[in-house]
Amino acid sequence: MKSRTISTIFLTLLLVLKVNRELLSQNSTEDFKKINMSYLNHKQLSSDVEYILFEDEFTDEPMQVEKGEFMKDGDNYYSKIGSLEIINRPGYFFSINHKEKTIYLTNNSRKNFDPALFAMNLEKTIAVCSEIKFKELNKTQNQYVLVYPSQEYKKVEIVYNKKTFMIEKIVFYYFAPLPPSEIDKPQSDKPPRLELACKNINLNPAIPQNKINYYSFLTEEKGKITPLEMYKDYSFYNYYKPK
Repeated sequence: MKSRTISTIFLTLLLVLKVNRELLSQNSTEDFKKINMSYLNHKQLSSDVEYILFEDEFTDEPMQVEKGEFMKDGDNYYSKIGSLEIINRPGYFFSINHKEKTIYLTNNSRKNFDPALFAMNLEKTIAVCSEIKFKELNKTQNQYVLVYPSQEYKKVEIVYNKKTFMIEKIVFYYFAPLPPSEIDKPQSDKPPRLELACKNINLNPAIPQNKINYYSFLTEEKGKITPLEMYKDYSFYNYYKPK
């Protein structure tokens, strides 16, 4: 899976959960509120993340698998997905792609920054959602299925833990095949399925100091920000303006 597809999915998950009450029952509304608050209420949390791309919605044979991790420390968020690392803080947004050898840094204004991260952005998608289904999967998990008439995804499945209300899996069912530029495998004429699984969720992790900032990758001297020596051959796109 190319970095654009990965980052698109990741950034989709980095937006605040909001609910259209006309489409949801009272129980559903409360469930989505609890999912959102489960991330807001924990100052620190971490999770292993696995992205699995399938050729279509029925096959069990993966086309591509990417492993990564997610961390939250207050209002600061870190994610690693394959070769892509992302840091999202109230002051700036940073990403580094080790495969493409690119670094990106820009301002992240507090006005536009919302700490309710890693929850699904449903404000826009619910507005065009044609149906919402609920299912009790087992003793520990519930599932919501969001069905769309004509969007990038024809449906999205959200699986969450009944006790913690943490999201444990999201499955995206695409409407159309991905273009060749978006995947590493040969082009398929079938709409793919993308599964995002959150494993080993830790609600009280020991997050290393300076883990969630750009100091692990960049250095600053006399007001000038440059890549560390080990990243000198990376292309650095710096749009950050200190305040």
